[in-house]
Amino acid sequence: LVRFDDAALQAERTTQLINVGSAEAAAAQAKNDLETAIISRKEYEFGEFETEREKINGEILGASQAVNHGEQRVIHFRKMLRRGYVSKFQMQAEEDGAAKAKSDLKTAKVKLNSLMEFTKPKKISELDSKVKTSEAKLKSEEAKLALERQKLQLVDDQIGKCVIHAPADGQVIYDHERDDWRGGEYQIKQGTVVHEQQVVIRLPDPTKMQVVAKVA
Repeated sequence: LVRFDDAALQAERTTQLINVGSAEAAAAQAKNDLETAIISRKEYEFGEFETEREKINGEILGASQAVNHGEQRVIHFRKMLRRGYVSKFQMQAEEDGAAKAKSDLKTAKVKLNSLMEFTKPKKISELDSKVKTSEAKLKSEEAKLALERQKLQLVDDQIGKCVIHAPADGQVIYDHERDDWRGGEYQIKQGTVVHEQQVVIRLPDPTKMQVVAKVA
């Protein structure tokens, strides 16, 4: 029955399609960032951390063996010194070597304690924070996407309403009730500007009409 000009709505739809595409890309990126953050946390806790801990444990084991070996050599060299087989300089070198092994062992234990007490909790906290931030970002982007899709649906609904179909066969009458004071520029015809709540056509129902006739 009627086709309204939808050029402006079609232009708006094109713009809205671009907005939806941008929102979809942002949501996809946010989802990828969240998955990356979750993987990074697992990678540190079950990969990097375990590797570092085992490395330090190896240092502790090596230093412990060096300490035991150094102490045994110090005992042996003290006996040799008393017998005059080694010099005091050699004895001092062995004692220094044993002291260094003890220092290395202490350093390794401090590194392990620092890893367990400070480094790991700090890193886990940072990674957890990144996961939570990524989750919030994803929810925000998904909400924006839903809003943009809702706007697109609204435009599509408006475009769909630009074409009016007849509910049934019958007669169509243009609304000209106020043509006498509105003027010809407001007459219902192609190119006429219509306004909200304005009646454009009427569909009379013959079953609810009656004939009034005068009979002489």
